[in-house]
Amino acid sequence: MNKMLYVYDDEGTLACVSITDFKTETDAAISLIDVLIDWSYEHGGAIYGAASVKAHIKELEGLKSEVRDFSVDLSEQAWFGTSLGFTFSCCLNEELFVSKKPSSSGVRLFCM
Repeated sequence: MNKMLYVYDDEGTLACVSITDFKTETDAAISLIDVLIDWSYEHGGAIYGAASVKAHIKELEGLKSEVRDFSVDLSEQAWFGTSLGFTFSCCLNEELFVSKKPSSSGVRLFCM
């Protein structure tokens, strides 16, 4: 079985990463967080107010620091929930996901 990390909201899964595509689980998590940061910059303003998007990005930057410091248990079912309703989670079965092939960064995007 392959451990996957993914991020989703009430609309569904935004992106996922396979731990095996990265040197470490921490690298995989940071890559996934970066996807949500990029999404927030590119698409967040069309859905949320500018102040909410700015706070969300700041929250995600803080999460990256927590992940680097091993303050977050990446094996928890829902290891982080953001102020805008996104949840970071993990699973052990890649078959749960139907997505595009991984990009060169190892991230699989589901929707944009």
